[in-house]
Amino acid sequence: WPFIRCYLIDAMTYQKARRASGSNLKMILSSLFAYNPFVLFKSYKIWSFSSVITRKQIGCLSHHHVSGALPYITEDLLTFENPEASRPHLKKKDIPEKFIISTSWLILLTRLVEIFLRVCGKLKMDNGFVCDEILKDLGISFDYNFRFRLLIAQRKVMDFVLNLTKHPYVAFMECPYDKMGFVWSFHVNSIPVVELQHGVLNSGHYAYNSNFYSNILYPDEICVYGENEYEYLTNKQPIYSPIVTKSGLFILEKSKIEFKDDIFEDFRKSYSTIVVVAGQSDCEEILLNKIEEVSELSPDCLYIYVPRRECKLETNKSNVKIVFNVNIYQYLKWCDVHCTVSSTTCLEAQYFNKPNIFYELNNTAREYYSKILDEKCGSYFVDNSENFIKVLKLVRNSEYKFKEIFSVGTIEKLSEVVQKYLR
Repeated sequence: WPFIRCYLIDAMTYQKARRASGSNLKMILSSLFAYNPFVLFKSYKIWSFSSVITRKQIGCLSHHHVSGALPYITEDLLTFENPEASRPHLKKKDIPEKFIISTSWLILLTRLVEIFLRVCGKLKMDNGFVCDEILKDLGISFDYNFRFRLLIAQRKVMDFVLNLTKHPYVAFMECPYDKMGFVWSFHVNSIPVVELQHGVLNSGHYAYNSNFYSNILYPDEICVYGENEYEYLTNKQPIYSPIVTKSGLFILEKSKIEFKDDIFEDFRKSYSTIVVVAGQSDCEEILLNKIEEVSELSPDCLYIYVPRRECKLETNKSNVKIVFNVNIYQYLKWCDVHCTVSSTTCLEAQYFNKPNIFYELNNTAREYYSKILDEKCGSYFVDNSENFIKVLKLVRNSEYKFKEIFSVGTIEKLSEVVQKYLR
């Protein structure tokens, strides 16, 4: 149910999970040998699962924003990295990970096993009628049998991989809720799973608000950004993970140290305010259109739009610039104001003492953050261009007491977690 539930809720929203397609297959096949797959057969105490989309450039290396701390803790580490159509795997010389393999191998094998299970028709989900009744009540279409087969396929593939290799002591995952079959396999093979918070984690996120607990499909421990997530998972939602640890966010601490020069210095002569807008995959065009409307009302402001993923976005507004594949943490450090719909960059903006303007779409921002961020810490919710301009003028002339949302000393805290499982 935890696995089916995530995709069922996903089917109810405007953000749809990606299915197999020709372009996705091409991406998977082309990335199989981005790194040497035979490193899999060496022995490692730690396996880590992340995605190329989370990498951010700092100096000459590109780091994973959360799990990027692990290579600085131990070399006894194998990283599985998800590919992205808009962003290929990087060369080994450009990343800190010594041993890395593309997750394309696991994705390809999982899809092949799912097809085999579909053709054989041997799987039947008990109490499937419950899902049928849910779909009927909601009036939506959702192939839960496909997701069920995919879960089983993930489990079988990871069982197969573990039979080929020496088992790690522990597996770290940035996003385990779409890899629950892998988690299942790790647990069957007595390998603990530690989740590293990678984004939104609150009562509004479907992966973390279930009333059902599964010690098979959920992690054994979760490392969260700070006190807010810790409070939620220990007092309000105690059934997601038996162990919750505050560990901070690696990329923030790294960025604060390394990014010493104002990247907007050349623009400050022409614009009074630099606004960095963090895009999101499910509403890029909508948000960009809103920002273009705002830009017409504030020609003295420069809007830097940073899409979540590389996509087809264009603008003809002179004071709106779209930039791809940049380190948004560098931009957050040097901007004047941050804007988003509901990206966790709003939390990271607090770290850099920058006010937030949430542009409301479907009331998502209020649902996610109204209990955490308010006007006292420079966070405002707007739903039209006129209100945006009013708030923008206000935040430019106000002082705030920003919240300390992230724990500090990420490498030290994660090192303690790692050592706990290596004893």
